[in-house]
Amino acid sequence: AAKICAALLAALAVASCTAPGPAGEAARRAEEAQAAVPRSIDCERLGTAVDVQAETSAGASRAAAPVGPSLKVRLHELRAVSSLLAPGRKEKSSDRFAGLLPFRVEAGGTYTVLVASLAWADLGAADPPRIIEPLNFMWVTVCAQKFKSGLYALEPGRLYFVQLWDSPDRELSLMIRRLP
Repeated sequence: AAKICAALLAALAVASCTAPGPAGEAARRAEEAQAAVPRSIDCERLGTAVDVQAETSAGASRAAAPVGPSLKVRLHELRAVSSLLAPGRKEKSSDRFAGLLPFRVEAGGTYTVLVASLAWADLGAADPPRIIEPLNFMWVTVCAQKFKSGLYALEPGRLYFVQLWDSPDRELSLMIRRLP
């Protein structure tokens, strides 16, 4: 039995070393795009951050946040926010912050959502509410600041939202940018 297990493990190891298929190629392209995110942002032209108030629920949506500029997002006490998606992480304590940030995509393509916080960030489609899985996720340094960066394939004319959850910060920096 031990020899059979060893042979199976060896076969699996060889199989995992084969040439990457379409999924492997897509992952490689997403990783390259993610690595290019800091170079795609001109820090001198970024300008002053736009102040935005996060929403407490999907029905309270006032206006879509702008795509492109740096945003300074003000969150709410976590207990005052109704999540639209099941948060990907349970809150660590009740004195944390949360909020929903709606935004509209006019052109389809690959977008990055950059969050300078330890807050949990999920991206979702608004109608119907559903999570959008990232193509890639990593920490990047942009304009001398550390950001969590997720890449997403988004469709034109749709309303999306970033659900920020379990944030230790009441205010955080965020950018939503279309990649070239």
